[in-house]
Amino acid sequence: MKQMFNINDKNHLVILILLVSFLLYGNTLSNDYALNDAVVITENQFTKKGFSGIWDHLSKDSYAGFLGAKKEVLTSDRYKPLSLIVFSIERALFGDSAFVGHLFNILWYALSGFLLFITLQKLFPKQLNKNPWQNLALWGTLLWFFHPLHTEVVANIKGRDEIMAMSGIFSSFYFLLNYLDTKKIKHLSFSLLLFFLALLSKETALFALIFFPLALYFYRPKQFKSSLATLGGLAALSLLWYGIRSSVVSYESEITVNSLINNPFLNASISEKYATIFYILGEYLQLHIFPHPLTFDYSYGRIILVGWDDALALIGLFFFVILLTIGIRGFYKKNTLGFGILFLIISLLLISNIFYPTGNFMSESFTFLPSVGFSIAFAYLLLYGIPQLSKSKKTAKNLSLILGCVILVAYSTKTISRNAYWKNNQTLVMHDVNVSVYGAKSNMLAGGILLNTAIQNENAPSQWLKSALAHLELALDIYPNYIDAILLQGNVILQTNESPEQAVGIYKKILDIEPLNEAAWQNIFFAMDYSTGINFRLNTYQNLLKYNVYEDEIYLRIGKLLGHDVGDVQEAENNLKKGLEYNPNSYDLLSALGTTYGLQEKYYEAIEVLEKAIQIKATEAKVFIELGLSYYETNQKEKAKITFDKAVELEPRYNRSDFPI
Repeated sequence: MKQMFNINDKNHLVILILLVSFLLYGNTLSNDYALNDAVVITENQFTKKGFSGIWDHLSKDSYAGFLGAKKEVLTSDRYKPLSLIVFSIERALFGDSAFVGHLFNILWYALSGFLLFITLQKLFPKQLNKNPWQNLALWGTLLWFFHPLHTEVVANIKGRDEIMAMSGIFSSFYFLLNYLDTKKIKHLSFSLLLFFLALLSKETALFALIFFPLALYFYRPKQFKSSLATLGGLAALSLLWYGIRSSVVSYESEITVNSLINNPFLNASISEKYATIFYILGEYLQLHIFPHPLTFDYSYGRIILVGWDDALALIGLFFFVILLTIGIRGFYKKNTLGFGILFLIISLLLISNIFYPTGNFMSESFTFLPSVGFSIAFAYLLLYGIPQLSKSKKTAKNLSLILGCVILVAYSTKTISRNAYWKNNQTLVMHDVNVSVYGAKSNMLAGGILLNTAIQNENAPSQWLKSALAHLELALDIYPNYIDAILLQGNVILQTNESPEQAVGIYKKILDIEPLNEAAWQNIFFAMDYSTGINFRLNTYQNLLKYNVYEDEIYLRIGKLLGHDVGDVQEAENNLKKGLEYNPNSYDLLSALGTTYGLQEKYYEAIEVLEKAIQIKATEAKVFIELGLSYYETNQKEKAKITFDKAVELEPRYNRSDFPI
C-alpha cells in the first residue's frame, strides 16, 4: 500500500506544514494591528510611503520612521531594514491591510518550519531520522513549530523580523551543508547571500557564527576543517554588515536612556544586574517547559531587580549551571542532547542583557531562536530518553509517541487560545494587565485605552475613567517617574473633573524629570487655556520660566493675559518684548505687541512691529486692520487705504465702509 504521507517527499512536507500553520495561526487572520505594529507599520512614516520608503529604511535607523530624531528613548539603535522593506512593499501592493500582514506572517512561519526541518534532516545522522515516527528532525521541528511562546512573533505582525532572521539562518546553513557535500559554488553563493539577508532582518542572526561551527563540530567533524574558509567568509560578511550599520546608524554611545521602561538596568548595581539576569534566565527556562501564563509585558514591576540573596536568582543560576554542565559534557561526547542544550543556553545568553542592552528585561519574542535548541533537546529526550525507562522497546516507543502527541495538542490549544488575545491593542492589554498585574507598562497602556474609550464614547460609564486612573496610579506606584503614565494621569484628571489646575500640576511633574518633553508642554498650554483663574495662570507661567524652555510662548501668554484680562497694558508690553528677545521673528509676539502699542497710542512703534509681522505671515486680516489703523493715526492715508483693502480681500466678511478711509 502506498504511504499517504512520505516525510522525504518535499511536496507532502510543504502541504503538512501549511496545514499545521493555518491550524495554529489561522485565527489571527481576523486580527487587527496590535502593540508594536504601530512602530513598524501603522505609524512608521517610511513604511506608509510604500515603495518610496524603501531607501529610507535602508539608509536610516530602523526606528527613525516612528521616532524621528527622538532616539534617546532607546538604549541602542537598531538596524534591521529587511522586514521593514517587506512591510513597505506590502503597503504599496495591498494598502493598509492587517489581514495581508497576518497572512504573510503565517506563510513566513510555515517557511521557517520547512527550512528548520530540511536543515535538521540533512544535519542529523541517518540513524536519528530513519523511522518516520521517531524522526528526531521531525519531532524537533514539530515541538518548535507548535510551541506557544511563538505567538508573540507570529500573531504580532511586527514579529516578521524574527521569522525572517531565523529563515535566513537555517536556509544559509542548509546551502552551506550542500556546498560542503557538493563543492558547487552556487550553494556557497546562496549560503552567503541568505546569511547577509538574515543580518539585515535582525542582529540576532549573528548567532549563526556560533551555531554553524558548533553544528559542524557535532555532526560533520570530517568537514569541519574544510569549512573554516567558508565560515571565514561568513565572518567577513558580518564585518561588512557592521560597517554598513555603523555608517547608517548615528548612535552616540554617551547618551544614557533615563527610563526604567527602556533601560531596566539603569539603577542596578553589578551584583543586582547579574542576579536579575539569572533570575530571568530561570523564567525563560520555565516558559520553555511550561508556557503559562503568557504576556506581552515583562517590564519594570512585572520583573524586578533582585540580589543574590533572592531564591529565584539562585534557582535560575542552579539550573543554568546544570544545563551548562550537561552541554559541556555533551560537547565532548558529541551527543545531540548536549548540542540542543548548548544551542539553547548560548542563544539565551545573547539576548540576556549581558553582552548588549536589549531595552527589555525579557520578551517572549526573544525565545524564537533559543526554542530551537530546547525543542531539539526535548525531542531527543522524548525519543531516546524515555525508552531507556522501559525494558519493552515497543511500550517505550508507544509511550513516547503518546506523550509527544499530548504535548502537541496542549501546545496547539494554548497557541490558538493565545492568538485570540492579540486581536487588537484593547483585547491584548486588558487581558495581559491581569497577568502582569504589577507591570508598569501594561498598567499604563490599560489606563490609556480606558481613557480613549471613554472619550470616544459619550455614554461611557464613569467607572471607565475611574479604572483608567487606578491603572495609572498603580503604574506610578511601581515607577514614579514613568512619564507616559504621568501624562495620561493628567489627561484623565482633565477629563474627569475638568480641573485644569490639578492637571497642570501633574504635567509639571514631567518637566521636573524631562524639561524638554514636548507633550507635557503642549498639554500644559492646552489645560491653561481652560483655566479661569487669572492669578493661577500668571503664577504658573512665571513658574514655568524656570525650565528655560518655550520662553517665547510663555511670555506671549503672560503678555496677552496682562493686556486682555488684567488690563495692565504696559506690563503686557514689557513681557511681549522679553518674548521677542528669545524669538525675534515670532509672528504671534510681533502681532500681539503691535496690538499693545496701538492700545497705548504708540502708533509708530506699532507700525514697526506689524510691518515685520506681515513680512513673516500675510494671511490674517486682523493684523492688516491694526496696521491700517496705525497708518491712519499717523496720517499715512494712502498706506492705510491699501492695508484696509488687503484686510477685506483676506476676509470678505468685513464691510469696507466701516473703516475710516
